[in-house]
This record gives sequence, structure tokens and C-alpha cells, in this order.
Amino acid sequence: MLEQRDLEAIALLLDNKLEKNNEQMKAYIDERFEKTYGYIDERFEKTYGYIDERFEKNNVSMKEFVREEITTQITRSESFLLEEMERMNKSTNSKIEFLQKKIDDLTQYYRITKLENDNTTLLLQLVSRLQKDVEELKKKIA
Repeated sequence: MLEQRDLEAIALLLDNKLEKNNEQMKAYIDERFEKTYGYIDERFEKTYGYIDERFEKNNVSMKEFVREEITTQITRSESFLLEEMERMNKSTNSKIEFLQKKIDDLTQYYRITKLENDNTTLLLQLVSRLQKDVEELKKKIA
């Protein structure tokens, strides 16, 4: 029994929900970036201590070693961020698919209900005509 405007209102609500979800996801990713940067800073602090020890032991060129460590940390961070973004993308896609299925179900329900209402109206008209015919036949017989 949902009308087109009801479906449009539902679609608008779903759009608003998706927009809010996207904003929450952006905030979540921003938060994760901040945590990751904090983690990277912490790791750099540890790494610098480790670097000092390594230089004393191995007499390795500081510039070369720092470049390797930074590259390693950046690679790890990139990998972590890409995995997190992929996970969030999968989650959002599954939610969108779920909502789309619900909209399809509502549309199908609306069509079925409309057909049932049309059939009921036709049946009531037919019964009404039959009653009139029966009344006319009774009058002719009597």
C-alpha cells in the first residue's frame, strides 16, 4: 500500500542514512590515521634508539640506514591503511546491498498490494452488478 511518495521518502531517508554513514566512515578513517601517525611517531622514537645502537655496532652509514627504516615503516603504514580502507569498503558495500534488497522488497510488496487492491475493487464492482441483476430478476419474477 506504499505510494510513490512513500517510496521517495524512504529513498530520501536511505540517502540521508548513507550520507551520515559516509561521514562516520570518514571520521573513523581520520581517527585511524591519527592513531597510525601516533603509532608511527612512537615507532620512529624506538627506531632512532635502535639506530644509535646499530651505528655503534655496525658502523653503517646513518643516511642509508634511516632511509631503509623509513621506507620499511612507510610500507607497513601504507599496507595497514590499504587493508583498513578495503575492510571499510567491503562493510559499506554489504550495507548498501542489504539496503538495496530491502528497497526492492518494498517495491515488490507495493506492486503486489496495488494489484490486490485493484482486483478487490473489480470483484466488488462485479458483485455489485450481480446484486443489481438479481434484484431486477426478483422484480420481474414477482
